[in-house]
Amino acid sequence: MLIADSGRDKRSPPGRVVRFARRGGDQRVVLSLSLSAAFDRMDDFLTVQGPCISREAIDLLQQAAGVSESERRLIADRVVALVPHDATPHTASVLLGVVVGLFAALFERATAGGA
Repeated sequence: MLIADSGRDKRSPPGRVVRFARRGGDQRVVLSLSLSAAFDRMDDFLTVQGPCISREAIDLLQQAAGVSESERRLIADRVVALVPHDATPHTASVLLGVVVGLFAALFERATAGGA
């Protein structure tokens, strides 16, 4: 995870709550830092899981991001509708994007609460 302080980014221990300082209300900076923190969380997850990610671990990751079973089904249905009929839907890739986006939103919410 990233900690923004004095304009320098550095990794923090896993599980640490991240708060970003707003400089002049620059939402782009906050979004960039939130996305970086979200991807860091994914990197931490993959590092802990190693090459064999269990279905349970994926379910727990999604749960941590606030994605329920019904939402996973909705994403799967919508992804199928987005691709041409002769193409293979990449539901896992879309779900990964949703999870990263939700983690970024969580970090943004934490930022707003700490500002």
